Order: sequence, then C-alpha cells, then structure tokens
Amino acid sequence: MMLASGYPVQEISKSLGIGENLVYRWKNDNNAEKDNNSENSASTQSDLFVENEQMKAELRCTEQERNILKKSRELVKINTAIDKLKMKYLLQRQ
Repeated sequence: MMLASGYPVQEISKSLGIGENLVYRWKNDNNAEKDNNSENSASTQSDLFVENEQMKAELRCTEQERNILKKSRELVKINTAIDKLKMKYLLQRQ
C-alpha cells in the first residue's frame, strides 16, 4: 500500500524506525479527522447559508424602513414649506 507521499508503508516505517502498524494507525487517524472535518464543513456551510438568508431578509426590511423614512422626511419638508406659504399669505392679507 502506498501513502500520499508515494512511498510504500514498509519504506516509511523503516526510514522512521517505527512499526508498520503505527503508520497505518496514523493514516487511519488522519482519514477519520478528514471525514470529521468534512462533516463539520458541511454543517458549517449549511449554518452559513441559513445565516446569509436571514441577513438578506433583515437587509430588505431595513432598506424598506429607510425608504419610508426618506419619503416621510420629504413630506415633512413639503408640509413645512406649505405652512410657511400659508403664514406668508395670511400676513400679506392683513
């Protein structure tokens, strides 16, 4: 059997001065860790997707609120201008 390095397990174990079983154990531990990381990655991606959708919805709501406030501010400006014109007209009539 060959590992990711391309060397057979026998050669790796001899060069490190350890038993072949230990090399296989390291390999299995590494594979288990990779599997665990991929599961965590999938759940993390799912969580991130849900959070992203929630944030998009919140952004839409905030944009609507902002637009309403902008329109109401314009209405206040218009009403203020109308009130000023009324006062000016009333003062001129006196």
